[in-house]
Amino acid sequence: MPGHAISYEVTVRTDTPETGQDFAAWMRGEHIPDVLATGLFSGAELAQLDDVTFRTRYLASSRDNLERYLAQHTARLRDDFARHFSGRATAAREVWDRLQAWP
Repeated sequence: MPGHAISYEVTVRTDTPETGQDFAAWMRGEHIPDVLATGLFSGAELAQLDDVTFRTRYLASSRDNLERYLAQHTARLRDDFARHFSGRATAAREVWDRLQAWP
């Protein structure tokens, strides 16, 4: 994908399929739009492995944009996640550098 050098990926595992449904709706309606509103990512993808496991991939054009996001926005957005899903979901985060892309 031209222009996307960094992929910030968050994998969330919920405690039940019902929480998974709530989580997917919250991600689509609130969280992903909030992250994209920071202006530091050019796109996002939400994927589902099963009823309780989800991965969100945020696309940044530079490491600098990702670092600004982490420094300026993550505390607020992670607090919001905790308000909605504390005790019902866990999150793991990874940063991937793109080496090459094919059409």
